[in-house]
Amino acid sequence: MNIKSCKTLSGFSLNIRGATHQGKLVLGTLVLCCSTQAFSDLATADSTPVSPVPTEKKQENTSKSLLQRLLDSYEESSKTDETLKYLLDAKMYLSTAEHDLLVSQDKESAQTDIQNSLSYLQQAEKIAKPEIKDKIAKLHSAMQKLKDKTTNKKELGLDNDVARLLNTSETNLGKAKEQASAPVKIQIEALILRIRQLRQQIEHENLRADYESAMKTLADIIKSLN
Repeated sequence: MNIKSCKTLSGFSLNIRGATHQGKLVLGTLVLCCSTQAFSDLATADSTPVSPVPTEKKQENTSKSLLQRLLDSYEESSKTDETLKYLLDAKMYLSTAEHDLLVSQDKESAQTDIQNSLSYLQQAEKIAKPEIKDKIAKLHSAMQKLKDKTTNKKELGLDNDVARLLNTSETNLGKAKEQASAPVKIQIEALILRIRQLRQQIEHENLRADYESAMKTLADIIKSLN
């Protein structure tokens, strides 16, 4: 076989390998690529007098080795693409939850959006590569806590010292109100109302901080896959 034919075969094989790396060819093409490369190697050897002709066993090993590398690359690329798809779906639902959670304060709708996001995160975690699997698991746990805060009002201020002190103050003021005169009771009631307003503000700030942290973590994981 002449040198020109060898170069043509080599170029054809490398083009197929490049397309395979981009995830655009199916298994049948991978096999064709492998076979073409082995044949090209043999042809190149024939055209070079100083190189010995590969044995049949060496050709077989070369073909198997190349095919395995291509299959491994294709499989890894497919898993990465599928993981990314699940993460993008999770981000879409988490983005939708922002308005319900922080603006309209529609807790029921926010819970639904967060739960949908959690479901996609769980799917992504199942197939993710080891280096990001743990990150997804930790994010899933943090988002589950965020969802719990929308369903259990008592949980909202438990991770904030100011909120806990305000709760204690409201309890003590309630006891004082029972023994106070009428004019003092009015002032105590005003204080209790103000304490509740402050606590609601803290609860809202806690939700926002938890939400923004979850969104940033998710965005960082997605970025690492691009």
